[in-house]
Amino acid sequence: MSERERALCVFADRLAVAPASIDASAHDALRHAGLDDEARLHLIEVVGYFSFVNRLAEGAGVQIEAGHTPILERLGAALAD
Repeated sequence: MSERERALCVFADRLAVAPASIDASAHDALRHAGLDDEARLHLIEVVGYFSFVNRLAEGAGVQIEAGHTPILERLGAALAD
């Protein structure tokens, strides 16, 4: 995983799990990884949208489709490295 990809994933995880933890240093890390204001806004919009949809799905009792779990496990493993 590149530095840019890692910065995107770390920010997305923090925003989804603990949005109050997003501070100037979180944005600085994205800038350092090469993201401009527009790219950061797009990242925030995507994370916000998926967080919203996931909460709707979980609230409605929707189950993850077969075949998607390995993708989520690989992403978790990549972030743990």
